[in-house]
Amino acid sequence: MIMQRKLAIAMGIFTATLLGGCAHQVIDRAQYARPKTVAIADFPDVKPVATIAIVLPQVPGRYFSGALDPYFVPAGGEFSLPKTAEMAELAMTAGAVAGYQGARASQGSKAGGVVGGAVIGLAIGVLLDARAQETQKRAEGYPALVQAAMPGVDIRTAVLTALRGSLEAKGITVSMLADSRNLAPRLRWPAVITYPMATQVEKGQLPDSPALDVDILAQVVPLVAYAAPGTLNSYDSKVGIGLALYDGRTRKFLGLQAFRATQDQPSYSTYDGLVADIGKTAPAQFEALMSLIPQVSAAISNDK
Repeated sequence: MIMQRKLAIAMGIFTATLLGGCAHQVIDRAQYARPKTVAIADFPDVKPVATIAIVLPQVPGRYFSGALDPYFVPAGGEFSLPKTAEMAELAMTAGAVAGYQGARASQGSKAGGVVGGAVIGLAIGVLLDARAQETQKRAEGYPALVQAAMPGVDIRTAVLTALRGSLEAKGITVSMLADSRNLAPRLRWPAVITYPMATQVEKGQLPDSPALDVDILAQVVPLVAYAAPGTLNSYDSKVGIGLALYDGRTRKFLGLQAFRATQDQPSYSTYDGLVADIGKTAPAQFEALMSLIPQVSAAISNDK
């Protein structure tokens, strides 16, 4: 049963990664006219992170699912990265499967060879997990290093200011919703989300909050990270913005969309290598994030 559970975890992660490429959703702009008024929901302070985790900036629902909660810090809150238990499970599974396959190749299906391979795989997984935990703990200092590399830059303020300015330049009246300032990113009102292989019903974070006297309610969630899917993998740049739209007056859910920055940033085989180059990578990621604002603005304003 334990091995079956580990295999299920591995397959789930693998499936999620595959779906990352085909779960691209685009908001159907036929549902709403060009707005005259827009309310933008505020969000907590953004922390650029370096983490060992599977990060899928191309999947819209991930931005509002809690997957990015550790990358936001409410006022007065503390930043910490999650433990890498899921990666430990995957490492153990990979080692066990490799041992199993090796045993079958050399000894047929003898139980002793299979069990031995599984034990070796589990031991490898434990060692990899210990290394991952140590790196993850060190990486809790990464946001401060980014801040030092970009003094005076506040990602939350920069995104909201740029998005508001872009919409106002189009003649749209913009207001801000402060009640979500210290709430983890979630859909505000009820929604039904349709994925390629499933349908998900969301109650909403503030399901009883009243409708608004605006044409569109927009929720945006920025993502700035360097992520390695496992201990033995390289850190790759993950930059994107998740967008959710509602009709402000009816609270009708209009859809989700993800805007992902192009992958033209370097990869790093170690956390230390990434830190050594932070003077270049931090500004480059910030620039990549801000380059997405016109696309987000165009979706909200329903530009043709």
